[in-house]
Amino acid sequence: MVHCQACGITARNYGITFHRFPKNENKKCAWIDFVKKHKGLHEGQNFKCTTLCSQHFEESCFDKTSAMKVRLKPFSVPTIHVSRSKYLTLSLHYC
Repeated sequence: MVHCQACGITARNYGITFHRFPKNENKKCAWIDFVKKHKGLHEGQNFKCTTLCSQHFEESCFDKTSAMKVRLKPFSVPTIHVSRSKYLTLSLHYC
């Protein structure tokens, strides 16, 4: 099942789309830095299948010219941190 590496969301509803990590090394490093800041990665992470959801990108990052697909514009970088309320509730419960 597809999930977002940064926030863990798995649902393909509410207009959320999933985007694979870029092949370009510089762009990929920017995405990895974003995830490291907000969640962390495991050693030896395979980025061929890793995705981030659309919630982490500004509206201006999307190319919506196609009626069938939502794509990221070239050089789009995630900038928006999103916490899943499920995990926030759990962490508050254990404080």
